[in-house]
This record gives sequence, structure tokens and C-alpha cells, in this order.
Amino acid sequence: MAAGRAQVAEAPREPEPCIKRSLRPGGARTARRDRVRLWGRSRRPLIDSLEAVHRAQLNSHFPARTEGSRLLEPHARDPQISVIRLEPDDWPTARELRLQALRDSPDAFLGGMTAEGEYDEKHWRGELELNVWFVARLDSEPVGLAKLNRSPEEGDGMHLEAMWVAPAARLRGVGEVLVTAVEATATALGAHLLRLWVFAEIQSAHTFYRQLGYTGPVRRQAIKVNDRVRIEEEYEKYLG
Repeated sequence: MAAGRAQVAEAPREPEPCIKRSLRPGGARTARRDRVRLWGRSRRPLIDSLEAVHRAQLNSHFPARTEGSRLLEPHARDPQISVIRLEPDDWPTARELRLQALRDSPDAFLGGMTAEGEYDEKHWRGELELNVWFVARLDSEPVGLAKLNRSPEEGDGMHLEAMWVAPAARLRGVGEVLVTAVEATATALGAHLLRLWVFAEIQSAHTFYRQLGYTGPVRRQAIKVNDRVRIEEEYEKYLG
């Protein structure tokens, strides 16, 4: 992403979109919300109370809408790029950008248009209540998406997921601003470590995250995606 961006000319350049999980991952990883559904009848009051606590924690740290530039040090801010945290009422925006990402880079995701195209308002409102989603805007246009999965698995910590930048906005620092927003949110919620997965063959993604301070791969695993087996690798970063 290039012109009009002198103050971040040295910033790491984000790779092609490299989203490692669908909203409802399969295989070895089970999303927390899927477990909530399984527990629903016998443990619903407990789950409701825990999710209320999580929402209260998040709202105590961030207002309804947060400009992404405020999450950066003053010298690194770009007035053209901002990040907004989505709320449940923003579900149409989240859904549309997610589907744009799937259409643009179907091989970069575990999810696909067939399944996620069926996700309705109820699904998206639940997703936006449970996890933290950000939209990046460049000159007021939505151009990127990222998700903080607060508890993808028991004891597995928070994960950066669903990171995508629109083709026309790439190489202008949007990806870095999104990652910074996710890291700041994870820190505010008490995380000391943030993890993410990328497909092994997307070397630009490995370079991008290493430049932002992530180390790895710390784990590798084979996963079946659309009837073929692919290798994904996990990176992690200790938060200040």
C-alpha cells in the first residue's frame, strides 16, 4: 500500500490475506462458541454469566467505537487509517467484509462461501458478542478485517484470526494497524501472549509476522481443507 503514507514508509508490509480459521473451525480445533452450543442445555446459565463478564471487561477498556490510530504511538499514527471495533449491531458490515475476503482469497481460509454465506443475523450477533472484530478504514472506506478470538480452545490463549486487507489497500500499512489494534485489545483484556496460525506455503505471511515481532513456527499441524491436506504453522508474540 503506497502513496500518501510517508510517516510509515519503513513499516512492515502486510502479505496477501492469510486467514487461518473459519468462524466455525473444524478438525482438531473447536471454537468456544461451538462448545457453548454443546453445553447449552445443562450449562447455559453459567455460560451466560461468563460471557456477560467478558463483555463488561471489554467495554470497561474501550468505548463503543475506537479509532485505531489512538492505539498507536503518536509518531506512528496515520490520519488516513483508522480502526473501528464492531458491535453486534454492526453485523451486516462484518458479514459483508468477511464474504468479500472469502471471495477474494478462498485459498487463504479454512472457511468457505458455501458455509459462511449461510450465516445469518443471529450467528453474527453471537460472534460479535463473543469475540472482538475490527474493521480498518482508509479514507473512510472499509478496507480490512481482523478478529481477536478470545478463547479458541481451553488453555490455548487468545488468537489473531480472520486478518484480511482489500487488494486496492495493500502495502499501505493497513495490516499493521489491524494487528496493532488486536494486540492492544488482547493486552487490555489481560493476555500476555497472542498466537496466530498461517498456512506453511504463504511465505509472505511468515515474513510479515516476524517483522512485527512474532516468533515461530512453534507448532505445525496438518489440517484438511476442502478435501485436501494442508500444513499450517503457529506463531506467537509476548505482549508488553
